[in-house]
Amino acid sequence: MGTVILQPKWARKFVLFVLLLSVAGVTNVYAQDEPDPEPYLFYLLFNDYQACEQKVPLREWNGIDDILCQQLSKDEAAFMASSFYLSRTERPTGFLALAQNEKEGFHVFFREQEKERNLRVEVSPFTNAENEVLPHSMYWEDFFFAPGVGIPDSLAEALIPYVGEIQKSMVDHNKVFYVELKSAMNQTPGEYYSTVSVFDGNELVVSKEVTVRVWNFALPENHYSEVVMGLYNCNSGYHATRSIFSLNGLEVESNGNVAEADLPRAKEILNGYQECLLEHGVSTYEIPRWILGDDRKAAELTMADPRRKVFSVPVNRGHFNMNTGDFTDAAKETISQYKDIVYNNPFLKDKAFFYPMDEPKGTEAEVALLTAMTDKLKELWPGYHAVVPFYSNLEETTALFNGKVDIICPNQGLFDPRNSNYDLKQANFLNFQDRENHPERYHTWRYQGDTKCGGTYFWIFNISQLGVMRRVPFWQQWYMNSDGWLQWSCAYLPVNWVKKTLPASGGIQTGNGDGILVYPGTLWGQSAETPIASLRLKQVNDGIEDYDYLRLGMEFVDETTFKTAISRFLWKQYASDCKSINKEYEFYAAYTCTYLQRARYEMGQLLSAANTEHNWGDWQVAVWPDRNHNGLEIRTCTDCGAQTSRVKLWDGEQLGDVNGDGFVNINDVSALIDILLGNDGSQVNSQYADVSEDGMVTIADISILINILLGIN
Repeated sequence: MGTVILQPKWARKFVLFVLLLSVAGVTNVYAQDEPDPEPYLFYLLFNDYQACEQKVPLREWNGIDDILCQQLSKDEAAFMASSFYLSRTERPTGFLALAQNEKEGFHVFFREQEKERNLRVEVSPFTNAENEVLPHSMYWEDFFFAPGVGIPDSLAEALIPYVGEIQKSMVDHNKVFYVELKSAMNQTPGEYYSTVSVFDGNELVVSKEVTVRVWNFALPENHYSEVVMGLYNCNSGYHATRSIFSLNGLEVESNGNVAEADLPRAKEILNGYQECLLEHGVSTYEIPRWILGDDRKAAELTMADPRRKVFSVPVNRGHFNMNTGDFTDAAKETISQYKDIVYNNPFLKDKAFFYPMDEPKGTEAEVALLTAMTDKLKELWPGYHAVVPFYSNLEETTALFNGKVDIICPNQGLFDPRNSNYDLKQANFLNFQDRENHPERYHTWRYQGDTKCGGTYFWIFNISQLGVMRRVPFWQQWYMNSDGWLQWSCAYLPVNWVKKTLPASGGIQTGNGDGILVYPGTLWGQSAETPIASLRLKQVNDGIEDYDYLRLGMEFVDETTFKTAISRFLWKQYASDCKSINKEYEFYAAYTCTYLQRARYEMGQLLSAANTEHNWGDWQVAVWPDRNHNGLEIRTCTDCGAQTSRVKLWDGEQLGDVNGDGFVNINDVSALIDILLGNDGSQVNSQYADVSEDGMVTIADISILINILLGIN
């Protein structure tokens, strides 16, 4: 029989205590595996994300919430880390950076998992140590649903101005708000601080601190990228785009003409839509079609706005008669109206372009039509610029365009590396822009085509959430030495559109359906002349500003250092094709957003430390003022083409425009030149031809006269 050893009482208590700790430890381990439900989720997210209404998507490849990958960096150091922190631990702070004269935004994401709340969000002013303010605006994101295209959930889309109204939360549903910062051209560099707070009525639920750094460099007043989109114009067909008026309550005929009584309101609406797009870096095809008849000087100012990169002269194949080999009389009158303003103004001449036809098939009849139209344009407008978007064989089409079209605009799908002859197509695209072999002003745009290579898509669910898709084309633009992006329409809603129904593909809702970037304001109780911007428009604007960073970097930063920074995103030989930018589009959110943000932050650091002072030329008059309009002066960087502008006030009586109509008599030019330059203007009449032969010239022609005196061609 064994011996029984009796332990002291304290030892038995110690053993019991250890056993209890062990049990507690095991219990805690299991508790971590099966955590209690959180009452809510609260994140600050990069604006490269488009949230679902109900789901918090999971990535099956690693089981980590996709949304966690989109959280704002917790501090500056996190931008430079090898990977973003993906733990479920909530970040108590968020960090962003932007240049001067830049818009940047982030999402306030709240998911209710416990009860309904009277949700309200407050964002305190962003202020620096000197109490200077970095302005911000707030929106709530309305969710859209698209029946019939396989989308299982609604997506955050329309940005509605938010001033603190109660938003009712629902269990297992998401509420998303958008905070947009807009720095001034002279914004003081440094850190600005704010607090984002979520309330249940008046009771504080949760809050987070946000730090925003403003870099010590500014984006140009005119973006470098030439982004042009259809709004209300002849190439889309006025009848097809009339809903920007009809959905705002105006009477519009089936051909797109607005009822006479509603015309003043229609003008306000169209001007408001165009201003919204210009503020986001987008030029519309056309200036308002009635503006030339209403106010010639206002039309000239509209054309000269530095934010407007280009504008079309509104005539196309529908205005050409093959039997006569000529444009219609009305079309020729339109061309003459535009030419009278544009042709002798160096700030306008290269902005104007023609859009004679769309997506030709290369048939004999189409070749003949394009040839006849461009031959006539050579007579009516020598040195014209023209674009003809196409998706046919690149090599054959560019040969067809030779001598007829100088803005080449292939479909984005031609650059999908899955397609045959991809390398040949890219080589031809680059060669078309070779300035040494083509001394003419050749520009290159692309238009939306392939889904994997980037675009403004929304109806393809598995890439809709990935806002970085809207930015990719502008990184491609830099890599391919391209000039811009064209989109057929950005407001083509049907006149019977159902509010909050997502524009779908294939004619179900909106024809092509993937380019709707603005919505009628009145459907959300806003003013008709202030459209509702889509989240995708903000993401397109981000891409346009990314391109500004890329252009400035190549101008002001050491090339090797700069390419190392952007290789964080364009990681395979700085390549532009979608196969190199991301492994597969399914992983865009998990990889590319973080890589893009890191690359962009490194570019900001480099540019902020560099001397980014432009080599500005002299101020030049782009539009002369008259009694009813201020004019416009522009100066241009002689190195990179960036522009800045300022108002030129009216002093017409001194300049000899005694009638205030913008015209002076050519016999008074000598005295006028004496006033401006102190020079002898007696030689002007012998060297300058009065094109109207009535003895009158526009004040805008004065620049030509001055150049004659100075011996400038």
